Amino acid sequence: MSSEVGFMGNRTYYTLIDEVYYRHLGLKLIYVEVDGNVMGREFGEKNDLLEKSDFEDFENSDFDMKNDDDQPKIIGEGSDGESLEKKIEKEVEEMNMKESNEKKKEDVEDSKEDSEADLIRSHEDSESHKGSDEDETGKKHIVFNPIEQYDPTFELCMIFSTKIEFRNAVHSQAIKIRRHLKITKNDKKRIYAKCGKKDNCQWRIHADKVSNECTFQIREYNSNHSCGRDFNMKNMKSKWLAEKYVQKFRSDPKRNVKGFTIDAMQDLRINVSRDQAYRAKRKALKQIEGSPALQYAMLQDYACEFRKSNPGSTVVLGMNVDQKFEKFYVYFGALKEGFNGGCRPLVGVDGIHLKGPFGGIILTAVGIDPNNNIYPITYAIVAKEMRVTWEWFLTLLKSDLGVFRDDSWCFIFDQKGVVQAFE
Repeated sequence: MSSEVGFMGNRTYYTLIDEVYYRHLGLKLIYVEVDGNVMGREFGEKNDLLEKSDFEDFENSDFDMKNDDDQPKIIGEGSDGESLEKKIEKEVEEMNMKESNEKKKEDVEDSKEDSEADLIRSHEDSESHKGSDEDETGKKHIVFNPIEQYDPTFELCMIFSTKIEFRNAVHSQAIKIRRHLKITKNDKKRIYAKCGKKDNCQWRIHADKVSNECTFQIREYNSNHSCGRDFNMKNMKSKWLAEKYVQKFRSDPKRNVKGFTIDAMQDLRINVSRDQAYRAKRKALKQIEGSPALQYAMLQDYACEFRKSNPGSTVVLGMNVDQKFEKFYVYFGALKEGFNGGCRPLVGVDGIHLKGPFGGIILTAVGIDPNNNIYPITYAIVAKEMRVTWEWFLTLLKSDLGVFRDDSWCFIFDQKGVVQAFE
C-alpha cells in the first residue's frame, strides 16, 4: 500500500509505504518515505493513525543512525543492496525467532518444575509404601491377596506367602480358565506348572523360594494358551469345592446335594458330579463343626475356660494311666444356685448312648422347678455305663447338692447298677 500523508503546519510530505500489524505483540510497524529515504517506526496498538508529532523527529535530522532505541529506524536501500522487502522479512524473522526462544525458555522452566514435582511425589510414594516387598534394587513387587485365592490373576515377580498358597492358586487358575494345569516339579525351593494338554501349549509358570524367607516368587510366566477349553476338569477336587462354598453351608447346613450341584455348575461353568458335590458337602460340614478328635484334645482348655467364665461351677476331667480321655463331669454354678434356691428335693437320673466316631454314654440329672417344668442339673460323659461310673457320677452329684443322709431327698431312675451305686 502507498499513500501520501501531509501535515498543514509543514510543507514536508511523507509517503506511507507499508504498515505491518503484529497482533500477538500489540505493535504496528509503519514504513514511510521522507525525501527519498524509507524509515520505520513502531507504534502501540492504539496508534492506528499517524500524527504529526510522530514524525517531528524525522525532520532536519539528516537521518542520523544512532543506537538509541527511542530514535526512528531507517530502513532503506543499504550499501549491500538489500531491498526494503528483504529487510522487512528479516526483521519479522528476527522477531519470530525471539518469540520462539522465549517460548522454549518457558517450556524448559515448566519442565523443570514438573520434574521437581514428580521427584517430590515419588519420594512421598516411597515413604508411604515402606514395609512393602522390595528386591535389592528397591523395586516393589505385588503380593498375592489371599482373598483372591479362588479368582487369581498372576503377574511376573508376584510374591506368595507360602508354597501351598501358590499351588492352590494354580489349581484355582485352572478351574477359572477351564484348562488342565499340571504341576511338573515341586520341591522345597521351586515349583513348576504347565498346561496338561498334549498339543504343546505354551502356558507355563515357575516360582522359586525367596532366600532367607518362606515366601515364593514367580520367576517365569507365559499366559498364552493354544489349546481349547475343557469342561471336565481334572483339577476340580471335592476339597476345593468344600473350601470355596463353606460359608454357604455354614448359613444353610441342610442344603441338599442336588441344589448345591446345580449352583456350583452355574457359578463355575464346568461339570460337577453328584459324588463330588456330596463329598464337598461332607467336608464343608466337617470343617464347620470341627473334628471330634480335635475337640477331645481341647477339653483341658474347655475346663479352664468353664471355671473362669462360670464361677462356682464344678468341672472334673478324668484321664486314664495313658493320659487318654475317660470321663468328664460338668455342673454349672448358676444352675446349682437356682436348684438349691427354689427347686424341690427331687432328682431324676438317666443315661443314653452318644452318636459319633468315639461313642460313649451321657449321664444326666434333672429336677422339677416351682412351675413343674424340667430343670437341668448336671451331666457327665463316660466311656461305659457301669456300676463304677454311676458311683463316680452320683458321688459328685451328692456333693454338689449337699445330700448327706437326708430322708427328704427323692431319686428316680430306671438304669441297671444304680441301686448298687446308691447302696
